[in-house]
Amino acid sequence: MSSLKRIGVILLVAIVLIAMSTSFVSNDILNRAIIIGLGLDLSEDNQLVVTAEVVSPGNGSEQVGTFSKTITVTGQTIAHAIQQISQQMGKEASLGQCALLVLGKSLYTKVDFSQIVDFFIHSYNFKESSAICCAKGEAKELLNYGEAMSQSASLAVIAMLQQQSQSVGLPTNSLLQYARSQKELSCTGFTNYVEFVPSANTDSQNPNKTQGYFAYKKLVVFRKNKFVCTLDEQHLRALSLLTEDVSGEVFIVEVQGEKLTFIVSKKKVDLKIVDQTVQVDVQLKCRLARTDDFGLSGNLTVQTDEDIPQDVLDKLQLDAKKLLQDFVAFQQQNNVDLMGLHERYRQKLGTNNFTSSFAMDQIAFDISVTVKQN
Repeated sequence: MSSLKRIGVILLVAIVLIAMSTSFVSNDILNRAIIIGLGLDLSEDNQLVVTAEVVSPGNGSEQVGTFSKTITVTGQTIAHAIQQISQQMGKEASLGQCALLVLGKSLYTKVDFSQIVDFFIHSYNFKESSAICCAKGEAKELLNYGEAMSQSASLAVIAMLQQQSQSVGLPTNSLLQYARSQKELSCTGFTNYVEFVPSANTDSQNPNKTQGYFAYKKLVVFRKNKFVCTLDEQHLRALSLLTEDVSGEVFIVEVQGEKLTFIVSKKKVDLKIVDQTVQVDVQLKCRLARTDDFGLSGNLTVQTDEDIPQDVLDKLQLDAKKLLQDFVAFQQQNNVDLMGLHERYRQKLGTNNFTSSFAMDQIAFDISVTVKQN
């Protein structure tokens, strides 16, 4: 056989193999319902209400690109509900790309959902890195809202929780981090609290879908997968200050009748135990937040940072320290450990009855804060 014929045969075989593999992949995708977000609620008769946001490729007369639809089913267990989704859609429900788990208020405030968390953690198909959050109302409602800059509620929430924690002062948790927190000595952890704020915007392609944006201003605290309390915005800011890899916290200080906004751009958090006292030392570097035309009547020009007066830095320091003191008092009143103190005591004193079960109001705190200009 000549060299030219050999090349021709090789090319023919390659084309056939590529065509066959493309056909199989295409059929595999078309036969799957790719779930990107799951919402869990509890019905009045204690059945699980599962809402799945399913992404579909546009084809034929459908819109070009990618869009999503939601489907809601009821089941006795998660596995049963997933099976119901597959049956209703006529496709295999795929959890491999699911990046968001939303807990509805009817579920997380009423029951111990340990079995639900265990199902997702031990699932070979569900990603442990998926974001987990709590809805203000029902998860079903949240996943059916429309966000102004996104066609998908799940993708809008995921983008905020997973990508912006280092720029907007927002502590976040993955499913794995949350699950581990419930198994550690403190058995305490949190999820983000997501609230939908409606607006006057409309979507011509979905005229019946309420438009707006999602707000993230609170955290929900759990102990052993049972609801304990909700952190308000001030406590969230304090937890953010104590989380070294989160930045972007905002402080507002009134100077000579004018309110100035300062942003935390760098920080160092040192937490240690000395003679049974928890010493918390927080060092912050702040900068003044302003636009390029600040104070120049609209003329855009390059601005240089002005020196922040020492009395303003002192005011920032007092505000930050008061924020942390109130947060510590809140943890003591509710006996929740969001600072990982049980583990720190175990590392210092070893495992014993005290380190495994001490109450937060048994611990003394010494808090110091230093604020400098960045």
